Amino acid sequence: MENHEHKEKSISGEIKKSFKDYIYIIFFHAISSLLAFGSVWFISKKNGPSGYGLVAAVLAGSQFLQIFVNWSCLALARFGMEEFVQNGKIEKTFWSRTVLFLPNLFFVLALSFLWLPLLGDFLKLPSGLNLLLMLLFVVQSVWMHVQHALQGAKLMTYQSFLLALERLIIFFLLIFFEFSGKRLNEYTAVSAFAAAPFFVSIIGIFRIYRLIGLKRYQFNKKFLKKILVFSLPVIPFTFVGFFATGYLDAFFIIRYLSVRDWGIYSLAYQFMGIFMQLPVLANTLLLSLFVTLKTKGEEGKIVLYMEKILPLITLLWSSVCVFLTLAGVYFIKIFWNENFEQSANLLFVLSLSPVVNLPVLLGYAPYINTLGVTYISAFLNLTLAAVNVILNFLLIPQFGLTGSAWATNLAYFCSVITAHVFVFRKYSLPRFFSLNFTLPYFLGVVVFSLTKNILLSGFIILFLNYWVFRYLKMNSNDLLINIKSLQSYFR
Repeated sequence: MENHEHKEKSISGEIKKSFKDYIYIIFFHAISSLLAFGSVWFISKKNGPSGYGLVAAVLAGSQFLQIFVNWSCLALARFGMEEFVQNGKIEKTFWSRTVLFLPNLFFVLALSFLWLPLLGDFLKLPSGLNLLLMLLFVVQSVWMHVQHALQGAKLMTYQSFLLALERLIIFFLLIFFEFSGKRLNEYTAVSAFAAAPFFVSIIGIFRIYRLIGLKRYQFNKKFLKKILVFSLPVIPFTFVGFFATGYLDAFFIIRYLSVRDWGIYSLAYQFMGIFMQLPVLANTLLLSLFVTLKTKGEEGKIVLYMEKILPLITLLWSSVCVFLTLAGVYFIKIFWNENFEQSANLLFVLSLSPVVNLPVLLGYAPYINTLGVTYISAFLNLTLAAVNVILNFLLIPQFGLTGSAWATNLAYFCSVITAHVFVFRKYSLPRFFSLNFTLPYFLGVVVFSLTKNILLSGFIILFLNYWVFRYLKMNSNDLLINIKSLQSYFR
């Protein structure tokens, strides 16, 4: 009986800690967002849409290359958390993943004479940016390795601090280049984006060196096998996953339109990515919480969250996104010139993606990864990528940048349906389909696409959300159950 009470207190403390950590993470995320906006504003102000488009193209190229080396990153976080819960270390997991990562990275670099000219030509990069692209790829790959190690050690708050520090270094380097006589251009801007992750990676390693046994090598064949079994299904899913991201849009937009158009679209996508980061950051905490609950035999609390709490959070997030998007739209109109006016309209369309994708980020994805059934993630991302690629082919030539935005939205919509079908059939979860609560936002964005009236569209979304809330309150006890479940979950 005492052991049971101790376990309940331990789990309750874990949940409260996750909630407290999320508050700190949101704080650092807000700082990161402001610094990111400052960097984007500074680059675009000095170099215009075309100059900013080249910088964004290099970043997209680096993200494309990441898929060839970071396919085992998630295993470092997933099994690192499990090892940390059991013995307070992540030695075996860290070094096992390192054994996979470093040869993988060197192999990709050895083939750079093949892929570097082709990638640079496709993205329409000046020859001088090709080497900077490769340098950026290397430091970002190492930085991703360190970030997932921090997640494995349950240091998500510290990771968020380092992300904010990374943005701060980038911002000050941009200012330094502009006022030191070197002049801010696409070359110095990319150099800043490469230097910052190098410095924060070193700081991250010093933070966890006691947890990874830096003074003694702790390679373990058993852990290497676990990581391989977990990660092998992720290889195609990681590759396919890139085709589901906005970075893929860069290839289509540059090919069918121009680098300048990619600069305009990238600004809107930057804002959308900031919105998406709020549930993404919560996702890392949920994965940590779910792994802890599963390790301690409390899967029932995971089921409670999926069935009762996730639908309510989806409805609330939809309303929050209206205000975030309106603020973002007017932020663009105030601080950017007429060359980026189209970015404001694109942002409202793209804001549907963080709403539609919430059930995956705050429900299906951490649940799937906790259970280790990564093949479901593969199917989810396959759907997301296939829809995104096909619709980019069909919509960009016909509707331009708006077509690309809608391709992203519809791809996320289809991926959530796919995730629900797999999880519901295999685990009989959940009773509520959380995607239903995103339909008011979907309708509001459709109205905006037809009328270009931001205030009318925002009002429609909030009005429909209000009536959905009232309907639940008046016609069932589910809303009351959800609210009570949410309150008890964080006690």
